[in-house]
Amino acid sequence: MDNAFKEKIKSFILEGVGEQPVAARPDPFWQKLKEVGTELWLDTGDMEEAEKNWSAEMTALTTNNTLINKEIQKGIYDAFIADAMDIVKELLKLKIYLSKWGNKYGSKEKPSSKS
Repeated sequence: MDNAFKEKIKSFILEGVGEQPVAARPDPFWQKLKEVGTELWLDTGDMEEAEKNWSAEMTALTTNNTLINKEIQKGIYDAFIADAMDIVKELLKLKIYLSKWGNKYGSKEKPSSKS
């Protein structure tokens, strides 16, 4: 994969990541659980819910396919998915091109422009 394409993927993934972190507020209930050795993880696919419920005692934010699917059904990822599909299509075109014409490690050569 060429560097320009890698940079395109990287910028797509990092788009909007410059947001400020959520200010974690302490919670006495969760603090008591943490003091007895409980590691607290918030499990959700809803980032607004995560923001409302996150506390200073929590270790990690996790999700799973079912929780993310609930968010996808709301339509909030529609534009993201469409944009990701465009990038994947470009990657597939690149893969097809390389399989047809080879790459710097392959033995196939590009045909001459002279016919």
